[in-house]
Amino acid sequence: VPVWRDPSNLGLVLHMWSSGFVVNGLAATSTGVLAGYLNVPSYIVNGASSLTGAPLIFSALLGALSDAKPILGFHRRPYMSL
Repeated sequence: VPVWRDPSNLGLVLHMWSSGFVVNGLAATSTGVLAGYLNVPSYIVNGASSLTGAPLIFSALLGALSDAKPILGFHRRPYMSL
C-alpha cells in the first residue's frame, strides 16, 4: 500500500493536485465567460466544460501507451511532443 506522505510519491500527488486545479479552474473560467459574457446556450457551455476534462482521461491512456511502445528507445519524451 503506497503512503502518499512519502517524499518519493510527492511528485505524483503534486501532479494530480495541479492537474485538477488547472482543469477545474479552466472549466469554471470558460463557463463564466461563455455563459456570462457571450450568452452562449447552456448545452454548449456544458459541452465545453466537459471537454476541458478530456486531457486528464487521455493522460492515463498515453502513459500506458508510452510505457508499452517506446519510440527510438525513449518512453516518455517523444510522446510529450505529440
